[in-house]
Amino acid sequence: AILAQMEDRAILSYEDPVEVLLPHVSHIEMRRDDTNAEQAIRELMLQTMRMDPDVINAGELRDELMMSFSKEKATEGKLTTGTIHCGRIIMCLNRLLQLGMSIEEMAAPDALLGIVAQKLIPVVCKHCALPKHPQPKIHNYYQSHLGGEIHYRNPNGCENCENTGISGQMLVSETLGINSAIRELIMQKNWSGIVDYFWDQKIETLHVDALMKIHQGKLDPQMVEQRIDSFDSTDRKS
Repeated sequence: AILAQMEDRAILSYEDPVEVLLPHVSHIEMRRDDTNAEQAIRELMLQTMRMDPDVINAGELRDELMMSFSKEKATEGKLTTGTIHCGRIIMCLNRLLQLGMSIEEMAAPDALLGIVAQKLIPVVCKHCALPKHPQPKIHNYYQSHLGGEIHYRNPNGCENCENTGISGQMLVSETLGINSAIRELIMQKNWSGIVDYFWDQKIETLHVDALMKIHQGKLDPQMVEQRIDSFDSTDRKS
């Protein structure tokens, strides 16, 4: 989605495999299942970088090779994006360390610009969603914890949702811009301080974003907790 908004830039995207073709992006497929995959990927990167892109998408950062490549291009002044499998922004910082990005590199000015954590949550069918949970105890729990108007997935569904009670998926997300205050906290490895920063600056977390969409009647709180974690866990937690 971010790359789709950069139509005026030359973009090079490394992917394994290529999933969505964008007309203004040069997609490069990398094969990791080959015997000499690492060497082949290194050679491919050297060849394609002659295209001199403005933006590089490193795809999924799953090993030190792609992390090293991303760090190198970022320090050269290329806007570099990538994805990581992790649950929350704090987890992402730890994952970057595991992949070989040092604390000093993470906290360096203009190295790490921002992190977006996101989850896809099933959307309840608006035609058959239930205004109350079939189990009063569960309904009372969410009503007392979350307040507002809440709708729940109908397990029987209807003809509009092919009897699933679900109508597609919706993104919930949290975003952290890496500023000087966050860099200082990173240098101190003060992860709890970053969590406090979220709350002090009133930054929307995954739960806050999800709660807004629950009150809009789009998400079932039980399904949100299945994909993220309990709303009880949001006490001073990003």
